[in-house]
Amino acid sequence: MEQIDMVWVLFCSCLVLFMQAGFSCLEAGLIRAKNTINVVIKNTVDFAISVVGFGLIGFSVMFGPSILGWLGEPFSLLNIASPHIYLVFVFQAMFCATATTILSGAVAERMSFYGYCFVAIFMVLMVYPVVGHWAWGGLLSSSENSGWLTKLGFRDFAGSTVVHSVGGWVALAAVLKLGPRIGRFGPGSSPIEPSSLTLTSLGVFLLWIGWLGFNGGSTLQASETVPLIVANTIVGGVFGIVASLILTRIRYGKPKALDILNGSLGGLVAVTAGCDAVMPWQAAIIGFIGGIVVAYVGLLLEKMRIDDAVGAIPVHLGAGVWGTLAVAVFVAPPEGTSQLGFLGIQALGVGSAAIYVFPLSMLFFYLSGKLVRYRVSEQAEIVGLNIIEHDARTATLDLIRQMSYQATSGEFKQQVVVDAQTEAHHIATFYNAVLDRVNFEEREKDAALEQATWLAQHDPLTGCLNRRTWFEAFGQAITELNDGSSCGLAMLDIDLFKRVNDTYGHTSGDAAIQHVVQKISDQIGDEASLGRFGGEEFVVFLVLTEKAIAEGKPGIEALMEQVRGTLEGSPLEAEEGLIHLTISIGATEYRSGETPGDALQRADDALYAAKAGGRNQVRMA
Repeated sequence: MEQIDMVWVLFCSCLVLFMQAGFSCLEAGLIRAKNTINVVIKNTVDFAISVVGFGLIGFSVMFGPSILGWLGEPFSLLNIASPHIYLVFVFQAMFCATATTILSGAVAERMSFYGYCFVAIFMVLMVYPVVGHWAWGGLLSSSENSGWLTKLGFRDFAGSTVVHSVGGWVALAAVLKLGPRIGRFGPGSSPIEPSSLTLTSLGVFLLWIGWLGFNGGSTLQASETVPLIVANTIVGGVFGIVASLILTRIRYGKPKALDILNGSLGGLVAVTAGCDAVMPWQAAIIGFIGGIVVAYVGLLLEKMRIDDAVGAIPVHLGAGVWGTLAVAVFVAPPEGTSQLGFLGIQALGVGSAAIYVFPLSMLFFYLSGKLVRYRVSEQAEIVGLNIIEHDARTATLDLIRQMSYQATSGEFKQQVVVDAQTEAHHIATFYNAVLDRVNFEEREKDAALEQATWLAQHDPLTGCLNRRTWFEAFGQAITELNDGSSCGLAMLDIDLFKRVNDTYGHTSGDAAIQHVVQKISDQIGDEASLGRFGGEEFVVFLVLTEKAIAEGKPGIEALMEQVRGTLEGSPLEAEEGLIHLTISIGATEYRSGETPGDALQRADDALYAAKAGGRNQVRMA
């Protein structure tokens, strides 16, 4: 095996490992918050069980020398030291973990932690490797050591049946054994609301990432087939989304988030069996129908009052069965086999997995149920498995009860009391300080409002008025002009400012703008109003009362000449050295009866004349 092939498969193994994170987020988001820790820990522990159990027994059962095509010799691969063996083990251990963790979501919120661990061991040792041997057993040896399904021509490229349907059959047996959650069905029942569809969405996208490695790495080499496999995987998942969008629009009149997310997973599951051998348009059909299958299998479970907490059975079992059968519809049959015969072989593979896995799982639950308590108590289910199974409680629960009492009674004089050595103590400390901080919070709110108002009216870089606020102030000023008063207006533009940005960078460009504003402000003082009109362009209006005019205070033209001269003689001291700046100014006097826009346009024309006339000058219009 080439090194690039080994690197590719190891990289894909890491992507498949990401599916554990995806399942954790998806399931934690779809169940109630009181059970999220429990489901995440189950996902963590089943990964450990999968790796250990698969390494000790499952890997040899799946890929060891075949015993009549039904299973590999146990322990036969334990002492073989080969990079290729290690590579396949790492990749397939991730597959085993994926098949196992499908169960955790379906049984969420009512299966005991240790009961779940017991089922995971059963899955790793007796279910996944056996069915895997039937379909993939000859992977490490000659074709004579292949499983019986492989010899018949059964095709399941990356595990629509071997991984997904197998996990789905065990999940179905488990939910039938456990029964529905309290309040899920019956009089007065309603759908149980997810704790965070946002977290579920994140989980779905993590699963998408993992799926690219799941399917793309199943070639066990970085071959030319990989781009087609990845493309088909994406297309199948996307068309699962399309199908769900159409169905939810028809059924509900609007897109339903959970249906769409599960539809995308259904498309991915369905296309997994044949993604190496179909064209993208065929993958689209497979994924589209996969999304439909997920929706209608979900409806069937609802009608039968079978409680699958996250929709794992419709996604993995329903879409997995369809995807396996779809191979015979879209892929050329093995040599010497008709298309109908190929369909029969695929159906035999699906049926064999069902006949082996589902009854065996039911028998396992029946027999082991005499020793292991799978369903938690009613009290544990009501309180939540985070608290009951993992002791994530006491102080937090007490705090919630006290806060709930205060919320219902309206009595806030008594502070809440919790153990100082717990995390809840920190919450209680801040809660107890709420009333003391009310006035402070009000002041903060006022300050925040004031800051927001300031930002809405000013340019954040320079602190001067922004264009809208300045124009409103200018309009107000001219409406309040008295007889004998005047209002001068100027537009200012920093000369060749783009050259400053291009030569010294935007940081120095911002410093240059601030420098110019400072020099303008120093000259105009409080007598005039300065605004940033945009970029390196500024506007000033100056109102002179009759008394100010009589006292000989400078008008707009003289004031702007002071600004121009001051800036010309005051270069900016930057890290790069002195930056010489000049400014072109167009000024005018407001004329009675005209609009503010007319005066502004005249000043703009004067500014244009100043720039056309050589820059660094004041032109009056």
